[in-house]
Amino acid sequence: MFDFGNPEDTANMVRDSCLTYGPGLAELPLDEMTEDQLRNAITYAYMAYTDASLSDASDEVLSILQEDYDKAFKALAGASEEFRESLYNNTHQFLGARTRETVDYYRKLATEA
Repeated sequence: MFDFGNPEDTANMVRDSCLTYGPGLAELPLDEMTEDQLRNAITYAYMAYTDASLSDASDEVLSILQEDYDKAFKALAGASEEFRESLYNNTHQFLGARTRETVDYYRKLATEA
């Protein structure tokens, strides 16, 4: 992937590209979103990270996009019992490879929500 300007500019380009699909993203802070809006936010964050990763984006861009995902993840974990249960039932598809380290990281993040 070609980096346009700085890593944040490239991350914004990837985010904007993903928003052309689906219902769009509410223009609200995460802590003001409904559970459904948070589900959309985490889905778009997952899409952006995956698209960037498949396009060989730089580590800096991937780090920015992972931070988006982690924030949406934490917000949704705090808002949805159903989502938290999916983490412990191993039915949630985490960002990145499903390794023990990744599962532990996201379970810990969920407990901080």
